[in-house]
Amino acid sequence: VIFDLEWNNVYGRKINGFINEIIEIGAVKLDEDLNEISTFSCFVKPSIGKKLRGSVKKLTNITNDDVLGGEPFTQAFSDFRKWIGSQPTLILTWGDGDIRVLIENYKYLNGIAFIPFLTDYVDLQIFVQRRVKTEKGQQIGLGKAAESLGIDDTTFSHHRALDDSKLSAECFKKVFDFN
Repeated sequence: VIFDLEWNNVYGRKINGFINEIIEIGAVKLDEDLNEISTFSCFVKPSIGKKLRGSVKKLTNITNDDVLGGEPFTQAFSDFRKWIGSQPTLILTWGDGDIRVLIENYKYLNGIAFIPFLTDYVDLQIFVQRRVKTEKGQQIGLGKAAESLGIDDTTFSHHRALDDSKLSAECFKKVFDFN
């Protein structure tokens, strides 16, 4: 399962500081031959911040109405967990930022740091960078990685969770070696 999150930076009273609140989940499930077999997409209704930052709306094209019509955090991730299923699953994200934000949200909203579906994890950004042999210490973004792998990323909506998951999956397919 390759997933991506979008989030909004808001002030959290419990921590007297800012937190990145998840506002969208997108994921793609691949079979053992790397064929797409299922997708998941869900807006997450904010419970910490009530309005999206202007920069978030501009970057993602997500509106306040979109997220207000979303599922509450606990329900959204319960649905996501059910979608993943009970079989052992490898989770991949582009970079570790989404994992850190997910843990932060679970702690803040559920009071726990354990993520029930997160047992096996790979940072896809590092995996791809090793395969395309980027210079040590250099990070490449998802769009740049797609470009370097010859993937046309213009058919994907950047900074939308499902499309970023699908583009990440395309990058993964290009560098995965079945041997």
